[in-house]
Amino acid sequence: MPIKSPLSRRTTTTLDRLARIGATIARERSRARADGLRLMRLNALALRLKEQLRRLTAERAMRVASAPRLRPRPRGADRPLCA
Repeated sequence: MPIKSPLSRRTTTTLDRLARIGATIARERSRARADGLRLMRLNALALRLKEQLRRLTAERAMRVASAPRLRPRPRGADRPLCA
């Protein structure tokens, strides 16, 4: 059984894509004749993915912050006030 991740599938996929793009950028930079146009496009893509991650993280934080909280009932709440 796979381990349940606290991250959403979309967030995990975006992180994976960003890691692959980062590796591609590193490979391209290490080439003797790096293609400047390709590097520019890869960097722009990486920037868009980082922005998407920021938005996903902000949305998740907002959902967590606005989620209803379960509070225990105060002691004696089930008894009537006047006996």
